[in-house]
Formats: sequence, structure tokens, C-alpha cells
Amino acid sequence: MKTRPQLIRGDLVKLTRKASSAHAIDPDKMFRVYNIGSTHKEWEKLGRPKPSDSSEGFWVVRVRDNQGNRFQFRRRELWRIPNQPRDKK
Repeated sequence: MKTRPQLIRGDLVKLTRKASSAHAIDPDKMFRVYNIGSTHKEWEKLGRPKPSDSSEGFWVVRVRDNQGNRFQFRRRELWRIPNQPRDKK
């Protein structure tokens, strides 16, 4: 199983090609993560007593584009852009 890299606030992400066609958004558009969370219904369904990391696909990721427009996607619909400044420490 392919694991997704964890996301933190401030990361740059793009939509996967499949998700961008479903949402009618330009596939080359970059977004910045400003919030990562999950709905209460998801927690009840999964029966999770404690939080898990942000690499799991059920997380709800809230992002902003360069114009400040806000969007909400599932973690499985996003991929993290590699070689961001936090990787180069």
C-alpha cells in the first residue's frame, strides 16, 4: 500500500489528475493547506479513540489558492509538492 506523506499547515499541494477533473479545477493549480481535520461522523465510523496522522485518506483538508479562495478536499484527492523548504533542513 502506498503511503501518503504527512501534511502540515503551510504545505503546498495540488489536486490529483482524477480529482481535478471531478472538481473542474485546473490540475496545475497550487493550494496552501490552512487546516486539517475530520468530521465527527468519520471518527465514529472508524472507532478511533485518538487522532491518527495526516497521511490517511479520510482526513478533510482545507486549502486556499493564491487569490484567497477556500476549498475543502479529502486527503486522498491531494498530493504534496516535493522539495518544499521544510524538507531542506
